[in-house]
Amino acid sequence: MNPSSFYKLQLVKTYGHSGAEALYACPAASPKTIGLNTYFSSFYESYWRSYTNIGDLFFSFTLSGNAVLRLYRQRKERSPALVLEERCQGHEDRVHVALPSVDVLATGRLYAEIEFVDEATVVKDMAWETDRPPCRQASVAVVVCTFNREADVCQLLEKFVQASGVAEIIIVNHGERNLSQRLLPMLSASVKSTQITICDQRNLGGSGGFSRGMYIAQSHGKATHILLCDDDIDIDPDVMSRLAVIFSYSDDHLAVGGMMLDRLKPTWLHNNVTLFDDRLLKVVAPIPNCDLADVQNLSALAIAQKGDMNGWWCYAFSCSYLSETGFALPFFLHYDDAEFGLRLGKLGCSNVPWPGIAVWHEPFYVKGQSIRRYYDFRNVLYLFRLHGRLRRGACLRQFAWRFSINLVQYQYDSAWAILQAMADYLDGPSVLAAWDGSYHKAILTRADEWNEHRAPLSMAQDEDPVSSYVPKHESLALFGRIVWDLMRPAGRKPLVRLDPEKWSIWGATGYDAYAFYDEKENTLRVYRHRPLRAFGLLCRFIGLTLAFAVGWDRHWCVSALRKLSSLDYWKQKWPLY
Repeated sequence: MNPSSFYKLQLVKTYGHSGAEALYACPAASPKTIGLNTYFSSFYESYWRSYTNIGDLFFSFTLSGNAVLRLYRQRKERSPALVLEERCQGHEDRVHVALPSVDVLATGRLYAEIEFVDEATVVKDMAWETDRPPCRQASVAVVVCTFNREADVCQLLEKFVQASGVAEIIIVNHGERNLSQRLLPMLSASVKSTQITICDQRNLGGSGGFSRGMYIAQSHGKATHILLCDDDIDIDPDVMSRLAVIFSYSDDHLAVGGMMLDRLKPTWLHNNVTLFDDRLLKVVAPIPNCDLADVQNLSALAIAQKGDMNGWWCYAFSCSYLSETGFALPFFLHYDDAEFGLRLGKLGCSNVPWPGIAVWHEPFYVKGQSIRRYYDFRNVLYLFRLHGRLRRGACLRQFAWRFSINLVQYQYDSAWAILQAMADYLDGPSVLAAWDGSYHKAILTRADEWNEHRAPLSMAQDEDPVSSYVPKHESLALFGRIVWDLMRPAGRKPLVRLDPEKWSIWGATGYDAYAFYDEKENTLRVYRHRPLRAFGLLCRFIGLTLAFAVGWDRHWCVSALRKLSSLDYWKQKWPLY
């Protein structure tokens, strides 16, 4: 077969991100074997067959000498099955081995293993290829929203210029002005020679920055698709190349989300496909956190899935949707990506968390607790109300549960943040319309007035006193714990260190302070028992509960919210400082 009739779908790399080598190549069964049963080296056949129009599939490589190629297919929760075994010979020849055709329902995850027959055998340039040309030439405009992270932005730019399929790079800066001048001395010659658009604007959060970047990309018209990325990620340049190829073989009704790998534990999957849970008022991930270096965990990725949204740490979609959807709602942080993904889904777009498309991102568990809980609750209320999914009973249960759990853990800053989120939601979309960096800073300042402190690890000697008692009715038990904490005197027991995953309602009772480990800073976050503060928060909670029960169903809220994603609204917000 003429080599010119083959088209690369995905390169197979055996090296990559430092600390995550096991995601590219696995320990060989013998010194003469190349093992490719890994996260990045696998070919996720079920995704390609479900969302693209590739033709026959081939595993290709350049060979000098003699080798035995074995190809395996794995279905979900099944052991890998040998698809074919073929002996190959070449002298700097390109070898193409065709895979037998199967029904889409029989597809899964494919990977290769190559055994050298001769000691002088050399294998290079491995790739998954097809004999069908792409239906179009797709390219991506990369949009990064940043706030005073010059070093991270420089590292990202170095990665972006190495990738094929990148038509344009747009940086929206919310930090100190004149970012381009500060970056210039830090960049390599290859980046300096690349045309990069850098836009300074006042701090409007991720929603305002990404919306500005989307608008610029749409206006320039250089790319078919937009890729949104956070500034605190690490990315393999091959990811952008893979994205461009995926879109070259698909129609516009596909949005691809990159899986989030843990930047602190580089082989761990931290976030993947996300679905809305109307009962819990949040997005949930069906695939739990797991170590992708353990090949047993890769079986969960074998069958194609789609979700309700994908995170904007790495999210790509067609520019053609912007004329129909508008831009992000001004949520500032959190759930702007969820709401936008839900809007795309209603237009027939599939939000797909594509394995092998991934970034390393700072995990959620090291983020600021109180500010995250404020945005997570306020914004999800707006989101569910806008899309007709907010239920009074579910909302009241979640409001009570989130507030109460923080109250009995003495995390009064987070309890206050949840109350403030409800209060701002009840004030209506005018809160969102006016929101910017100054309001965000004010929320941070007010949350910091509560009682979170830092302490060295040695400060808490006792660890995890877990109660074996499991209450039959958790809500009643939680109410009893709140009352008991309000009535009991202080000064009985010292500080105790807790594991949040083992914490129980009636565990570690009677302590004056709880300490939770902060993995990022290697310290303890300390929360102290303050009965008077708890009582004040509880009184405000009762008032807001009654206000929500009466005024939760506000029909005018929906039309007002829809206007906040329009170009007219954002053009009023974008002018410089």
